[in-house]
Amino acid sequence: MMMDFLRPQGPDEVCATLLKHGKACALHAGGTDLVVQLREHRRNVDLVVDLGRIDVLRTIRITDSGSLWIGCLSTLAEVGGHPRVRAGYHALFQAVHSIGSAQIRNRATLCGNVCTASPAADSLPALLIFDAMIHLLGPKGPRCVALQEFIIGPGDVSLGEGEFVCALELPKLEGEVGSAYVRLSRRKRVDLAIVSAAALANSHGNIRVAFGGAAPIPFRARQAEEFLSEAPLDQDRIDQAMSMVTPLLNPITDLRASKEYRQAMACVLGSRALNVARDRLQNNLGDQGVKAL
Repeated sequence: MMMDFLRPQGPDEVCATLLKHGKACALHAGGTDLVVQLREHRRNVDLVVDLGRIDVLRTIRITDSGSLWIGCLSTLAEVGGHPRVRAGYHALFQAVHSIGSAQIRNRATLCGNVCTASPAADSLPALLIFDAMIHLLGPKGPRCVALQEFIIGPGDVSLGEGEFVCALELPKLEGEVGSAYVRLSRRKRVDLAIVSAAALANSHGNIRVAFGGAAPIPFRARQAEEFLSEAPLDQDRIDQAMSMVTPLLNPITDLRASKEYRQAMACVLGSRALNVARDRLQNNLGDQGVKAL
């Protein structure tokens, strides 16, 4: 199959191209998913749009409000090696380093991992506990949407005509923070997670916990979070919270694991992530300090 190849010079040209060609074109950033899909004929397009020359999309920076801005061309290796991620968003640091091999992380982008919208994507539970926001550009201008609202189904995200993800933003952390990401897989790396969990605890008593591979899309367990935030975080309360999570779990059965196994292990990993996040906070290993490294 013959395809055309375009290297736009700016975001406006990307939007115009997407609006003109629609689903007949595909964006290329890291290419670790797209190239395989095209080679195996699992995706057929007439035009590949390479974003690589648009330097403004490659920026990782701290905004005036103290949030962390990650451009859509920023690779997993660049994100995982950034000082603010290493010292401030430990669960994301762990999640990024769980993805693929070093070679993959040097090509794949964080925004690409988000847009794939896999139920088992490693980055998503970690990004959810940090209230990640997705920034979009389109013919009608920029807009911003919460990550939980952006992912609407397995492999499906909320994009309008001519829109593309230009960046994601992690709000400034409030107070001292401890966070953790844990996953279960058949191999330590270079394999999809069977199930995963991320948790955050801060010095204001706020608790967050999110799950991957345990439902059609990764999700935050809001009711459990509210319950956990009402009193000191001990194992009894964690066990009670995980019982609230159980009805929310609706994973699939596949070659990696059965539905029942994923349901059981999601609660185990959720408990483990909460304990690690609490311990990091209490032992002065909070994500905002150098000791978090």
